[in-house]
Amino acid sequence: PQGLTVKDPVVMHWNKDGSKLFIANWCKSQYYPTAFPEKNTNMQYLNMIENGFPYDITVTGVSKDDIPNLPAKIISNQRAGGNTGIVCLPTAICSDPDDDTVMYVATAAGLFVIKDGKAIGLIDHTNAPMPLVNGTGWVTNVNVDIEGNLWLGVFSLEDDVDPQYIVLSAAKRRKLPEGSSSDWKTYRMNSGYITQFDAKTLFTRNGKYAFFWNGGWGAQWTVVDLNGTPMNFSDDKEMSHQYYTDTEGNYLTPWHTICMTEDHNGQIWIGTDG
Repeated sequence: PQGLTVKDPVVMHWNKDGSKLFIANWCKSQYYPTAFPEKNTNMQYLNMIENGFPYDITVTGVSKDDIPNLPAKIISNQRAGGNTGIVCLPTAICSDPDDDTVMYVATAAGLFVIKDGKAIGLIDHTNAPMPLVNGTGWVTNVNVDIEGNLWLGVFSLEDDVDPQYIVLSAAKRRKLPEGSSSDWKTYRMNSGYITQFDAKTLFTRNGKYAFFWNGGWGAQWTVVDLNGTPMNFSDDKEMSHQYYTDTEGNYLTPWHTICMTEDHNGQIWIGTDG
């Protein structure tokens, strides 16, 4: 059998038709579960696997100089040679469902819109309704739901006030990087879910459910019944979980929920630290 080994992967993302797999390695980010300090010195690379062959598609041409007034303490050049890589704590990547030469990269400086490996736009607090954190808009997660709407997890300063996610319709997503704050809808869950860590999402293929979790110690995760209408938040129903009971009645108390995926039977698999 043939196989591929990737050291310290934290993002594995398929394009819409399943022909390409995008992989990003562990590097300096806001927070990953069971993080080790030495990962803060790693450089981030982005690879694409297509037809069994790996390709280096690491983003270039983005530097701290592209982001005015960004505080030095959250600047992080991730590529050897200085100002030639993704900056500012990259946390998630996502390909565009209509054009997989377009990538979205969530960072502590906002959301970079990437076309053919080059940054063509930045979504931050100046053009989207996200809280101002350390002088910029901090994006902790990016994903696209079954309808093609773009979801961004944003760093929440006040859990009871700030949005946890902001959502852009598929029609307006296709116009990025053009747009303004009024194009976005804000989203909050009633649970104690927070986006002050690397947040993650899973949208089921039937469009009915969304799962939200993050990298905090002992943090709960939330499943939302979208009622088949991802952009209509008024009919959502949510339920939060922190611990698990298996089919034999055992009570499981992992510290971290690390990953989730949906299999071909529609079952959700949850990876934890034990």
